Amino acid sequence: MTPLSDLARSMFAAAVAAVMPDTLARRIGFFPDGIEFAGSGLRPAGRLNLVALGKAAPGLAAAFLRRSQRLPDSVFVLVPDGVEVPGSLAPFARRASH
Repeated sequence: MTPLSDLARSMFAAAVAAVMPDTLARRIGFFPDGIEFAGSGLRPAGRLNLVALGKAAPGLAAAFLRRSQRLPDSVFVLVPDGVEVPGSLAPFARRASH
């Protein structure tokens, strides 16, 4: 491989790592009464519903549930056919085709 292709592969790997669900969840401040991200807070007074949609939905929902200090009142995960869903999220997952 050339130095340029090594650099391109390195940059691609860094970009993918930066958007992994656990990496993104670490950028969110979780508190008993809500969350904070980039200086903005969300502190829902009523029910907390977790909704995750798309190919990344299972990973994002799982990362949120691992870090959250407040369990949601309901969870809904909608994934395209063929996307793997962890067993812990299976009861909340629905599948759809595009």
